Amino acid sequence: MKPAVNSGAFGPALRRHAYTLLWLAALLAVAVLAFRWFVGRNVIGIVERRAHYLGPQEPGRIAALMVEVGDPVRRDQVLAMLDVSDLSEGLPAAEMQRLRFQLEKDAADLMDRVATIESMKAQLATLNGQIERFRNAEKAGLGSSRDLNGLIVQRDGLAAYLAAQAGEMERISRETAALRRAVQRLKSADPDSLPGSGSVRNPARADDLKRGRVLLESQIRMRSLVSPVDGVVTDINARPGDVVEDFDSLITVEERRPAFMTVYLPEKTSILPDSGMSVRISSQRGRKYDTRGTVIFTAPGISRAPERLSFRGQLFWARKVRVALDSSHALLPGEVVNVHISPEGG
Repeated sequence: MKPAVNSGAFGPALRRHAYTLLWLAALLAVAVLAFRWFVGRNVIGIVERRAHYLGPQEPGRIAALMVEVGDPVRRDQVLAMLDVSDLSEGLPAAEMQRLRFQLEKDAADLMDRVATIESMKAQLATLNGQIERFRNAEKAGLGSSRDLNGLIVQRDGLAAYLAAQAGEMERISRETAALRRAVQRLKSADPDSLPGSGSVRNPARADDLKRGRVLLESQIRMRSLVSPVDGVVTDINARPGDVVEDFDSLITVEERRPAFMTVYLPEKTSILPDSGMSVRISSQRGRKYDTRGTVIFTAPGISRAPERLSFRGQLFWARKVRVALDSSHALLPGEVVNVHISPEGG
């Protein structure tokens, strides 16, 4: 006689299997949705890298180089000058005096900055002496001073500022030396021997001198290399004494903080950003570099994405979207980032 089968014993096992299958199905659905969300919503972008290649508009010999690789530069700062000695013959005496005074003033301003930094160094030495005295008093058992922490904070801030100015001091020294050489060249010329040294009473002659001055200033600008932006010098291709051709790339200046980036939307994505839409930008270097941006332009057509963004050698085609970065971002020029786009901008 066969024993009776207890069907109730299979109930819990069947329920467990059913729950397992249900969880597996749910995980599969989540994976599919996550994949579709990643493809449709998260895309790749490249932070803009803007480098400016500077060269003279006339051929000539480099007379002065005021910067070196790694130096920070300001917008409208003169970085290098070609020889302008051949232009001095057409420079009126009054204009030569004005140019000489301007160069002397620029040199004096630079020396004032040097004096300020030297004064800060002396102040730092004084603070270090005071801190040392307070610490020695504590070691001797004379008690602690509430002023010690304040002095340490002041000392550390001043030391950090002076450390940041170390490279600036070298640049100032080079620029001051170049300005002094230019002043000496002007002083070596005899203003009385130049045209226009006497009083100009003939209106026609005065107009000729005015036109000559404008032309001369234009020629000087064409022989000067001026930084178009705030940035840093990344390359120098010639040195003082070298003869260069017009429009040769002599100095490269790269912007430190890019203002834009390009996002590449795969052609199969359903997202079409509108101008003004907010986007979330995630840096691969860490969450502390994450920032936001604003869509300002979407290309009307599709083009090939950069080879740098290819996956295992497979290139893809995409729609370019130009994004303006928040001014407070810390992204690096040329950095590849992940971008999250949604109609709500979340």
